[in-house]
Amino acid sequence: MTTPLPADKLACSADLSKVLELTIIIPCYNEEAGILNTIETVQQYLSHRFPELATEMLLINDGSTDGTLAILQKAQEQYPNIRVISFPSNKGRGEAIKQGIRSSHGRYLIMLDADLTYDVEHIGEIFQVFQQEPKTDVV
Repeated sequence: MTTPLPADKLACSADLSKVLELTIIIPCYNEEAGILNTIETVQQYLSHRFPELATEMLLINDGSTDGTLAILQKAQEQYPNIRVISFPSNKGRGEAIKQGIRSSHGRYLIMLDADLTYDVEHIGEIFQVFQQEPKTDVV
């Protein structure tokens, strides 16, 4: 007998039969110049590489003083799988990541830098490890 998943683990998309599998957490601090490119790059990668997966992207605004928050809010309006969390002041990358973890709904969590220091292809490589080794906690 299987236990039903809690409601907060269901996808927020129209297809509620999909379990929310993957959360991408991206801390952002004064990323106005490049964050839109990052969001679009990650969205394109997820839709092409994992079209069958319910995913969410958590964008954590860490008290940015430039136009980052406005860009994040516009992206949230455009993409149903994006959620924005905003701190009123800078709390640091570590606190932004911890808040992302606490707020995530995905079964698997992957953290990315806002400037895509690591190529988005790493998402697939990390996710594959989680799939092949279900007891894996960290990659």
